[in-house]
Amino acid sequence: MSPGGVRQRLSGDARGQSSPLGYLLVIAVVLAGTIAVVSLGTTAMESTRGQSELQRAEHSMTLFDSRTAMVALGASNTQTISFGQDSGSFTTEPDAGWIALKHHNYSENDNVEVLYNESLGKLLYTNGKTEIAYQGGGVWRKDDVGDAMMVSPPEFHYRRATLTLPIIRVRSDSEGSSTSRVSVSRTSPEQSVYPNATSATVDAVGAPYNHTSGPKQYENPIENGTVYAWVNSEYYEGWAEYFRQRTTGNVTVYDNNQTVRLELVSFGGAPGQFTLPQAGDSVDAGGISDGHPINEFDVTLDIEQNKPHFSFYATEEGKEFEIHVYSDVNPNNACSDPDEDVYVGVYYHDGDGSTEYESFETAVDPDSVSGMNWQCSGGDLKLHVDFLSSIPMEYDEIGSKGDNDPNIDDPNCGTSTGVTLGNKYAFNEHMQDCDGNGWELRDTATWDEHEDTVSDEPAEYDEGAGDTESMNAVVNHYLQLTGPDVDLIAKTGPGNSDPINEPASRGALNYDETKGSEFIAFLHVTENDVQVEFN
Repeated sequence: MSPGGVRQRLSGDARGQSSPLGYLLVIAVVLAGTIAVVSLGTTAMESTRGQSELQRAEHSMTLFDSRTAMVALGASNTQTISFGQDSGSFTTEPDAGWIALKHHNYSENDNVEVLYNESLGKLLYTNGKTEIAYQGGGVWRKDDVGDAMMVSPPEFHYRRATLTLPIIRVRSDSEGSSTSRVSVSRTSPEQSVYPNATSATVDAVGAPYNHTSGPKQYENPIENGTVYAWVNSEYYEGWAEYFRQRTTGNVTVYDNNQTVRLELVSFGGAPGQFTLPQAGDSVDAGGISDGHPINEFDVTLDIEQNKPHFSFYATEEGKEFEIHVYSDVNPNNACSDPDEDVYVGVYYHDGDGSTEYESFETAVDPDSVSGMNWQCSGGDLKLHVDFLSSIPMEYDEIGSKGDNDPNIDDPNCGTSTGVTLGNKYAFNEHMQDCDGNGWELRDTATWDEHEDTVSDEPAEYDEGAGDTESMNAVVNHYLQLTGPDVDLIAKTGPGNSDPINEPASRGALNYDETKGSEFIAFLHVTENDVQVEFN
């Protein structure tokens, strides 16, 4: 037999022996593939079913959210919701989390008033490691690694200087299955937190604050200081993200105690009519709008001593502003017919770190201009100055060292004690060369900061050129640049003298107020308790 035949016969025997093994291998592969497909399919189905279950839970909790808001805010007496989940459980926890509102620095003593501080409570759905909760009028989800996110927003609306906050609290303590039906009802009528005209007891909410003097309390608009909203919650990360995305307040997160703080800056607004403050005290002007927004600014000074000086000055974030009034008048013999000139100077430094300032000044006879006049009442000499008059002011160094000599007592290097700055002028050390600290007038003052809103800008004023501008425009321009929040501190002189009778002196300051959302002006806060019962 040929070698080829042997090989053929051997090959046939080998095929005969390997066929059963091949079939077994094919069957094993098919079975393994089937098992893998079934296993993967089962896992995918379980994952899909789990995701579907969580989506249904989110939908049910969002529905619960909207129905509860109807009850809490008075649109309905009671609502019933059916969850109908395949798995998981529901519980209510009345002490879960809390919300607080605090008003800091509402007076000069850095006081803090706790406007509100109570628990929020929550309705919690748990399925494995995933949680979905209703709390504070919103729905929150925490995944299996503990990260929290917002599903639907809370009842917290901070827009354009107004916070509207109906605080919805879950007060029940019960539990139910995944198929539970729940009913939601009010436990008590809505309670007003702010504004609140009720009398306060010690450490309690109400008006007035726990002090005897200061701004209006538990009334709108908010005056002075800063309002903070605090939220403590297992879902604080979701609250923080909501505050960042939906509000313009300053957000601070405290991971160590699961708390988030939202800062709502308040402004006092235009002060309107006021009694002249004592030297060192201030008139607080907050929320000054853009452009040239001042529409009323005047003083009527009751003069008691010779050669009176009076200033309003401010230092805000490095910027310096002063408006200074002076006359060589003697109140003892001039009440009937005073004929002395009155000097008004406006000084401004933009805080840019340079040693150049800008200033305008004028010296005029009140009898010859509109917006300034002497008054005599009951033997008391008074000077009325309207800072928004059309009286021209020259761009010049303050005092006689400039190109224009107003014939007044110049700034000097003396100092006064107490809370006021300098001698006669608040910023005299910059206007004069005091210990080598003297500054110079900027060669050219360029007004272009308000060119989008003021028709006369841009404009330029050169030193020594005799360039003038109305007192109205000068005061408007520099006071607005100092703002938007300015503490106008009163100063009299010279030295420690007090030539002005402040209680008998008056002033007025009004302007268009900014309505930017970074400022809080109005609080509308209520407490709304609800009861959740499982059926």
